[in-house]
Amino acid sequence: MPDAQAIHQLIDKFDDNYGRLDALINCAGILGADDYMFEIEASDWDAVMNVNLKATWQASTCAAAYMIKKGIQGRIVNISSSLGGRLQRKRIHYATSKAGVEHLTRNMAMELVKNNIRVNCLVPGWLATPMVQDILNGPQGEH
Repeated sequence: MPDAQAIHQLIDKFDDNYGRLDALINCAGILGADDYMFEIEASDWDAVMNVNLKATWQASTCAAAYMIKKGIQGRIVNISSSLGGRLQRKRIHYATSKAGVEHLTRNMAMELVKNNIRVNCLVPGWLATPMVQDILNGPQGEH
């Protein structure tokens, strides 16, 4: 589960060792189980939401607080997925988390504009990464 205190400590350590933090890119994500909605375990739902959505919110909030405190005109970039805006069987938890990232981004952008912090979201399609390699190599890959 995301830990706001650990994120604050990481930002402080970055500031001490490398200089100020001007940008944050939230790109961590997990797919979760390849199951229909009635088969998904609550623990899997929670894991996907914690990594994909809650950690994005927490890291962004911590980074934005740091940027505001330091007077930095920072940037926050969140990574969503094409599934955040479209349907696919057996990915209800992942798609919901990524739709949440997109809505979170819009709300953060609205709140942080007054602090000169720009918030954007990238929405890539399928990319050949280790997380999705089995899917791309399977029967859905050609589609």
